[in-house]
Amino acid sequence: MRLEERLDLAALLERGAIEQLRVIYSPEGQTLDVRQPMTLGDEAFGSIRIGVSTLLMRQEVNAALRPALLTGAVALGVAVLVAALLAQLLLRPIHVIRSGLTRLGKGEFGVTLDLQGLAWEAQWDLGKGDPATAQDVFVMYWWPTYVTPYDFLFNMFHSEEQPLFNLGYYRSAAFDQTIDGANEVSGADKAAAEAMFRTAAKTLVDEAVALFFFDQDNIHVVRSDIQGYVDNPAYSHVVFIYQLSR
Repeated sequence: MRLEERLDLAALLERGAIEQLRVIYSPEGQTLDVRQPMTLGDEAFGSIRIGVSTLLMRQEVNAALRPALLTGAVALGVAVLVAALLAQLLLRPIHVIRSGLTRLGKGEFGVTLDLQGLAWEAQWDLGKGDPATAQDVFVMYWWPTYVTPYDFLFNMFHSEEQPLFNLGYYRSAAFDQTIDGANEVSGADKAAAEAMFRTAAKTLVDEAVALFFFDQDNIHVVRSDIQGYVDNPAYSHVVFIYQLSR
C-alpha cells in the first residue's frame, strides 16, 4: 500500500532553524514522517512510517519558550526602569542649569539674558565672528582626543591671533608658557608635567576664565563574571576586549 508522500522529519532537521520554525508554525499544521526502513538481508522491501504532527511540536516549543520569554520580559522591564532612573540622575544637573538660565532670562537676578536656540554650526560661526557681536556665553563640551591635558588646555585657552576654540579670547603669556613647558617635559618627567598642568588649571579657575560646571559620568553595566574591565576616561565607552577574562 502506497501512502501519501509527506515531508521527512530527518530532512527537516538538516535545514536551518528559520525553516524549521516556518514548518512548525505553518497556519494549518502538517504531519511529518519518521521513517524506519525494513530490510531482508541487504535488500530493502518496505518501511515503517510514523506521522508526527507539527501542532504537537508547536505546543512543546511554546511550553519550552514561555518561561524564557517571561524572564526576558521581566529583565527588559527592569533594564528600562534602571535606565530611566540613571537618565534622571545624570540629567538633573542639566535641568538645574537650565532652570537657572531661564530665571536669568526673566531678569530675576538683575541680569537680562537672551537665550537663543541655535544649531551648532550657527552658534559656532557666531562665536568665531566679531567679538563685539558674538554671544557672551558659549557652552562647550570637550571630548578627549589625545591622552594629555595639553590637548584641552591648548585648544581652549592658549593665545590665538584668530580664535578657533578659544572663544573666551583668553590671552596670557604666563599660562601659555606653563602648558607649553609641561607638554615639552611630559615624556621625560611626568610628575613635573603634572604639577605644571595643575598650576595652569588653577590659574583658569582663579581668574574665572571659564566655568567648569558639568562633568559627565560614564555608566557601564558589566556582568559579574567578567574580569579586567577598567573605564578609561581618555577612551570614553571603549572596551579593550583583550584585557577581559571570565
